[in-house]
Amino acid sequence: RLDVASRTDTDTTKPTGLTVLKGGLPMRMEKPLDDRLADEEELVDIADKDDITLVCGLLERLNPAIMTAMSVVEAPRHVTAVRHSPYVARIATGVSSDLLIHDVDALLRFAHAEPSVVRGLFGYLHPNSRGGSEDVAEAVLGFPDGMVGNISASRVSQRKVRRFGIAEDSRLVEAGQLRNSGAMYPHVPQWAVPDELRSRQ
Repeated sequence: RLDVASRTDTDTTKPTGLTVLKGGLPMRMEKPLDDRLADEEELVDIADKDDITLVCGLLERLNPAIMTAMSVVEAPRHVTAVRHSPYVARIATGVSSDLLIHDVDALLRFAHAEPSVVRGLFGYLHPNSRGGSEDVAEAVLGFPDGMVGNISASRVSQRKVRRFGIAEDSRLVEAGQLRNSGAMYPHVPQWAVPDELRSRQ
């Protein structure tokens, strides 16, 4: 038997899923299963009724830069994420379900908690975008321990950017998902920097 992995646009996930599941084949679908809860539940119900494995995954969880950052970060205080891309006409859904969802998922895993405060702002900017599909999403999440997360997603950028910055009390950890790169910057107290190397303001 052939297992099927689907990474199709949100508009076509349901028909693709129905075709595969009706063929009795196990399937892994990239997020989301659909942009409507009722359609997602229909796919899950079919898989459950026919005892077919249906898995929905966030592939960014397997990104080496994010996995490395997760392994070294201990007590995050402020997390920033940027996920920007140039406009692509074939993606009809908004950036929240297409891009922002990956970084919300990572932020929740860094925090090990649910947010206590969520704020968001959307921009409907590109003339070719479908009505109601946001091109920019900015989100701020606050957590019970005081941690703050800022997430920015855009499909009207001039270049592709995928990066995380995780500030802890003693260091900054950076993760670049495009090149699977990372860096750590320890906090150096001002008194430890020679006068000739100090920045002037």
